[in-house]
Amino acid sequence: MSEISEEEKEKLERAEYEKRHKEHVEELKQSGEVMGELHPVVFTQYGLAAGTSRLEANPNWRKVTITAPNLYEHYRIMLHDNKHERKPDFWIKEVLNKEAEALVLPPPNGLGLDINKGEVTDRLVRESSLPEWKVYELLDDKYKAPEQRKAGIASAEAKDLQISPKDILDESKSVVESTTEKEKVSKKRQRKRSKEYKEFGKVQYTEAEQTLETILSRYNIKYKAQVSFERAGEFTEDGKPKTYIADILIDNIVIEIEGAGTSSDSAERDDFFFSKGCYVVHVPNIAVFKHGEVIGSLVAAFYHKWKRGYKFG
Repeated sequence: MSEISEEEKEKLERAEYEKRHKEHVEELKQSGEVMGELHPVVFTQYGLAAGTSRLEANPNWRKVTITAPNLYEHYRIMLHDNKHERKPDFWIKEVLNKEAEALVLPPPNGLGLDINKGEVTDRLVRESSLPEWKVYELLDDKYKAPEQRKAGIASAEAKDLQISPKDILDESKSVVESTTEKEKVSKKRQRKRSKEYKEFGKVQYTEAEQTLETILSRYNIKYKAQVSFERAGEFTEDGKPKTYIADILIDNIVIEIEGAGTSSDSAERDDFFFSKGCYVVHVPNIAVFKHGEVIGSLVAAFYHKWKRGYKFG
């Protein structure tokens, strides 16, 4: 069976919405007759803001006029007024992009936000009541900063693959749970069995690490790879300082790519990084290969927000 095209999908979605909308209008007619006009039709100085269905049910439905601070708030009223009714993506996309257009307009009608600084997308994520991935998916690229466009592509790919953050966490959990059993296998057998194992001197530089670094580069994230931290006062038998290696370092965040050969002193290593003021994030090899683009988009979203001064938690 051939896959349905985006155009056909939207056509079916519109037909289904029209059918549902007609039923909704009929329900409003009956409700108006029995319970009265509970909610008014709302106009602003920019036109109809809320109550399209109520107006269709009865052209004489009671009306109120309010003053919206700007055109963005006018469309914001429209979006929030329809939260109770399941609207299709094409309708949400149309209103969302009108909001974005208004955010770019100079005052008094708009807010004059800077697209290239990511201000438009960030504002819509905060105030639209839509999931972040939905904003990235439906918002036109012209209203996104460059890194946000990449995140939007990754979000769409994740949706098509039906991948969610829970999928990544579940995958990570299964890898961690299987680690104890795998540790019983000798390191020699693990390395022989692993197709992705590479060694540069005494540093284990894996294909998974290189893969994630490539993804981070595409998202314009500044990172350092294989960063050596000297363990003060600790030396090897030949007198060389002992070190811990951070797989990927993004400012003060250490990303450790973990495989079956994870060292037994990983907890001590994490404590060491914490003592150096670093946060440690563990990512299983398998998660990088299966969900690398999703991981990259999540890191990019947090990284670029943080760089612009956004405070988390």
